[in-house]
This record gives sequence, structure tokens and C-alpha cells, in this order.
Amino acid sequence: MATTTMLRQWVTANVFCLVGTSPLKLLAWMVSYSQCTEVLRDLIDKFYCSIYRHDRCGFDNVKQRLHTFAASGGNTDMFWDNVKHAQKPEAVVLSHDPLGSVTLRAQSANKLEPLRAALAEVQRHRSAIARNDALFLRKCLLKLAIDRASQISQCGFDGRLCWDDEFVADRGSAIIEGSDAECTEQWWCTESPQCVRHQG
Repeated sequence: MATTTMLRQWVTANVFCLVGTSPLKLLAWMVSYSQCTEVLRDLIDKFYCSIYRHDRCGFDNVKQRLHTFAASGGNTDMFWDNVKHAQKPEAVVLSHDPLGSVTLRAQSANKLEPLRAALAEVQRHRSAIARNDALFLRKCLLKLAIDRASQISQCGFDGRLCWDDEFVADRGSAIIEGSDAECTEQWWCTESPQCVRHQG
């Protein structure tokens, strides 16, 4: 009992003076404190002063406030939608450079993080589209080579099938459309159909 009285005196003298609680709130806290039968929690948790003696006291208080809100005609579903994704506020770091400008690093970082994630997603989509385009161009080149090889009596191996992706992306569409100005025969093997180099 003496420990509880000493703890109340310490709380009255120190914690509530730091927080700036009014005397009426302090009196209400002390009255409700005398009725609480829960185990006392830490009063100071990383420089955060709690007005509740135990977590359940805080839950009971929130429950009572929600019942009062609902009884006064408040829409609890809309309330839950608004607070469902609430996050604990992060500290704001102010840095001062020699020129005198002040930046809010935490806020700008919080704003940039979703944008960076969206940019990464766009880059993934862009690379997937580029891969699909390269595959489509290679498929068209292969079809052209097969069609031409079946119509001529030569080996007909098309060296353009060995191009890397960058070269296919640069020149592939021009070849498929037939607008390539270069002589296309320089890419074909003109040996006999049983060419040792390509058939062997």
C-alpha cells in the first residue's frame, strides 16, 4: 500500500507535470486509478507517457468512446474504414545545411517510396514488353527464313537468325516489313541444299 501511495505521488509530481495535464484530468485519473485492479504497466515507455495504468484500461476507454460515438449517430463502418490503415507517425528529421535550407527527410522519403515502387513496376513491364517484341521479331524472321528456304534450291541458312537482341530490335522490323535496303542475299547461304557447314 505504501508503494502505491509513493508511486501516485511520483506520478503526480513528475509525469503529469511533464505532460501538462490539467488538475481536473489528474483528479479523474487518480479516482479511476484507485478503482483499477489491473497490474500496473510501465508509466514511461520510451519517453511516451500513458494515462492508462494497464492496456486493458486503454481498450475499455476506447470501447466506451466508440459506443458513445455510435450512440450519437456516428457511422462506425466509415470510422473503421478511415482508421483501418493508420500507422504510427514517424519522426521527422530536420537537417540544416550551410546555405540555410531545411529539408524534411522522412516526409520526402515517405512520398518517394511509393513512386520508386511504381517506377520499378513500370520498368519490369517495359522490359517484359521489349522481350516480347524481340521474340515476335525473331519468330517472324524464322518464318521468313523457312518460307524462303522451301522455295529455293540452296542451303538457305539465314545468318540474321544469329543476331543478338539489340540488333534484332534495331533492324528486325525493317527486314520484316521489307524496307531493308541491303541486299538480302548476303545473309543467306547459297551453297547446295546439303551444305556441310549448316546441314552437317
